[in-house]
Amino acid sequence: MILLFSRQIGLSLLALTLTANAATLVVDPNNPQGWTYGKSLTSDGSVKLVVGPDIPPLGSGSLNLNSGTDGSLLTYAGINSYDGLLLSDLQGLSYSTYGTSWNGAQLTYLKIWIDWNGDGTSDDALYFEPEYQRPDYSNLIPNQGAPVLDQWQTWNVFAGGFWTDFDFGPGANVNTLSNYLALHPNAKLATDKDYGAIRFTVGAASPGDVFNAYIDNVTITFSGNSTTFDFEGVPEPGSWALMGAGLALLMQRIRSQK
Repeated sequence: MILLFSRQIGLSLLALTLTANAATLVVDPNNPQGWTYGKSLTSDGSVKLVVGPDIPPLGSGSLNLNSGTDGSLLTYAGINSYDGLLLSDLQGLSYSTYGTSWNGAQLTYLKIWIDWNGDGTSDDALYFEPEYQRPDYSNLIPNQGAPVLDQWQTWNVFAGGFWTDFDFGPGANVNTLSNYLALHPNAKLATDKDYGAIRFTVGAASPGDVFNAYIDNVTITFSGNSTTFDFEGVPEPGSWALMGAGLALLMQRIRSQK
C-alpha cells in the first residue's frame, strides 16, 4: 500500500512538472509572440490571421497562407525564438493544417534551417511534408494518413519523415530525425534567417498551382519546455454585427422568461 501510494505521489509530481513547463500562447494581431510573415518579392500571396475555417483545433481562429496566382513562389510564417538551439534538444513538434486549394497533394509544409558547425550560418534544411507521412513512401515512419482538403488534420513532425538538401531525398527517401542526428549530432537551428529557422510555407510548386491553407495548434518542445501557439484572428465587422444581434436576441429571450 505504501509503495503504491509513493508511486501515485511520484506520478502526480511528474504531471505537475510537465504541466509547469507547458504553455499556450495566443497569437493575434496585437501579440505576434515571435512570429513574422513574408512572401517572395513578386508574389501576390498573403498571410493573415483569420476566424475559422470550420472549428479550429484551438480557439476560433487560425493563420491563413495563400500562395496567390503563382504557386511557384513562396508565402510563409516563421519564428526565431528557437534559433541557435541544439536539434538534439528538440523533444516534440506538431501542427494542424486545413486546406481549401492545392495541387492534389501539398499542404502547408515545414522547413527547418540547420547549422552544422555552430557558426550560425545555415548549412542544410529539413523539410517535413504531410504528403510523405505514411508507409506508402517509407516504412521508417508511422502512418499519419493522407492529406485531404476541407478538414483539420494534425501532423506529428517529431515522429515523421524528412527530406533534406543533402542527405535524404523526398518521397520514398524520407528519413527520421534520429537518423539525421546520427549523421549530424552537433546540428543546431541556424540563426541567419530573417524569419527564423522554423518556417511554415505554401508554394514552391508549379506556377499554375494555387494554394490556400491554414495552420493552428503549433506545438514546439525543447528541453522539456513545451509551447503551443493558438492563432486567432479578429472577426470582420459583419461578423461582429451578427454576434451583437445574436446576443441582443438572447438577452431579449432571457428577459421574456422572467
